[in-house]
Amino acid sequence: FLAKAPEPPLGRAVSSAVQLLVDIEALDEEENLTDLGGFLVDLSLHPRLGKMLLFAAAFGCMDAGLTIACALAYRDPFVLPTQQQARVAAKEARRRFGGASQ
Repeated sequence: FLAKAPEPPLGRAVSSAVQLLVDIEALDEEENLTDLGGFLVDLSLHPRLGKMLLFAAAFGCMDAGLTIACALAYRDPFVLPTQQQARVAAKEARRRFGGASQ
């Protein structure tokens, strides 16, 4: 059914996504949803992070799990962009953010 989308994903991308779900046991070998997969569908984050949070809750270490999930879910805000104009703007923003400490 994905092939009927206005901009369908590449077949390779779909295969890779399915393989990831099988690897983390969200799908079984016949691509049926597992119990774990049933929990993951309700979470609006990457399946690996969702599995980590479910296990963190089960093992009673939710604070650490949430901290790690937050750190892994977002890009580093201090990575410089590749375009020259954006790089100059990022340096200026960092300078303003740092204030007098620099």
